[in-house]
Amino acid sequence: MGGHLVRPFYGSVTNGTAWRFLQLIEQTVTIDLTDYLLPPVDLILGILVWMVSFAQ
Repeated sequence: MGGHLVRPFYGSVTNGTAWRFLQLIEQTVTIDLTDYLLPPVDLILGILVWMVSFAQ
């Protein structure tokens, strides 16, 4: 890695009721194939909060 920190990028896609999440590390994309449905909203919000807190 040349001594530099490689930070993952996190993202999500949604159609408004179903959500999917992904992670990009360098040139590797990992896609969570689980469809997270609304409601309940607490699981979706928990994942989004985790992604934001991990990025800091």
